[in-house]
Amino acid sequence: MKRATRLLKVAAVTGAVLVTAPVASLAEGYDAELFHPQHDGTGAFTTYGGEPLELWAIHSGMWVDHSRRPVALETNDGDQAMLVTGATQGELGAMVGLPLDMEAGFAIPYVRQTYINPIAADGTNGTNPTGWGDPRVIGKWAAFRSTGKWVPNVAFAGELTIPAGNEQSWQGAGAFQPSFFVIGQQNVGPVDVIGNLGYRAKSAPEERVWGTAVDDLLCYKLALVADTGLLDVEVLGELNGATAMYDDGVSPLEAGLGLRRDIWGGFAATAGVNKGITGDVGTPSWRWFAGLHFKWGGDKNLRVVDDRPEPVLAVSTPAPTPGPKLALNAPTPVPTAKPVATPEPAPVARVTQTAIEINQTIHFKKNSAVIEDSSYAILDMVVGQLKAHPEITKLSVEGHTDSTGNALFNLYLSKVRANSVRSYMTNKGVEANRLETAGWGHEKPMADNRTKDGRQMNRRVEFKIEKRKATP
Repeated sequence: MKRATRLLKVAAVTGAVLVTAPVASLAEGYDAELFHPQHDGTGAFTTYGGEPLELWAIHSGMWVDHSRRPVALETNDGDQAMLVTGATQGELGAMVGLPLDMEAGFAIPYVRQTYINPIAADGTNGTNPTGWGDPRVIGKWAAFRSTGKWVPNVAFAGELTIPAGNEQSWQGAGAFQPSFFVIGQQNVGPVDVIGNLGYRAKSAPEERVWGTAVDDLLCYKLALVADTGLLDVEVLGELNGATAMYDDGVSPLEAGLGLRRDIWGGFAATAGVNKGITGDVGTPSWRWFAGLHFKWGGDKNLRVVDDRPEPVLAVSTPAPTPGPKLALNAPTPVPTAKPVATPEPAPVARVTQTAIEINQTIHFKKNSAVIEDSSYAILDMVVGQLKAHPEITKLSVEGHTDSTGNALFNLYLSKVRANSVRSYMTNKGVEANRLETAGWGHEKPMADNRTKDGRQMNRRVEFKIEKRKATP
């Protein structure tokens, strides 16, 4: 049953990623809105972060931004064809954390624009079009989570925009547009440096809309997220741009600065301002924006390991007995204590209502399922408990890893290590039908993976009692 459930989850994640595959369309248009916020709260304004959401955690957000002069076009003879003096956009989105460090979600924009030029894109007099923009289906996979100082986190994201906006009013592309991003994130002291490099495909690369070439885009984002250490405030800076794959196509670019702060009860607020760098379509002269985010759910087993040393308690000692008087200038000898290695506690395995609990970690060779000789004693204790408790008819041997490395490899490693422990126990005389195995990778941490001690605690094997028959 567990295996079937996990296969269904993986199939759902695979479907969310495949939905970003290219889709053909012949419609014309161009989405003049470069500012597409991210909703999982791990990056900056529009920049995807390299960290995944906690398993089954949901991040939802609502963004509002107002841009000035985002569209100013000219016809082929040099006359001004359309001018959008202002655009206000609201966007609602949500992301959910999935197994294997994946996440999926959606974003739905709503746009209101203001024209002052008498000739709008559809040839009518200036209007104030209001309506839905192009919704996005989003998937992200945090492929590599690093704990090294100079090794970045690596992730991948995919988007598929659905043609729902009015392309004649520059509120939508008029076509399905798949996008793919490679994400890198590196922590440098109190600053996270995040980069996104992506490609957005357009189905009709040679078309022109009002004299502007519409083509595939090479998208790039660079963000800095700095923890100020004051009142939980973060300072965010971002460069958000795209370069057309066509010689005379659009190449919008804007840069921004803002603040983000957790406020209360899972809510966080963001606000900032962007300045347009180029004058291409989709680049406003200025943009103001604000966002409100909410997080709920997730794995409640995660806890932070306290690395502070235990307090030293003062102990009263009797006054020393006076000894013989020494010469005034004679040095007082200082005894040197030799360090004594703390012995590992004797192996203990005890049966509770739900598990066989052990007081030692089962060790394996690095990146391997080979059990270290030092762990045989504690496994023998588990075997002894199973033989002493025949009422335990089904025991689940479950492997766990820390979050270092690739999520898929960690899942595989945890499974084969659990199988290795099961094989050891059956070789010691435990009936095979009493044992089942499961591998969870780093999906169920019991400590903080950001600390060395926490990662060591997360690398473990657990013995969960699944079935036991009633005893008379």
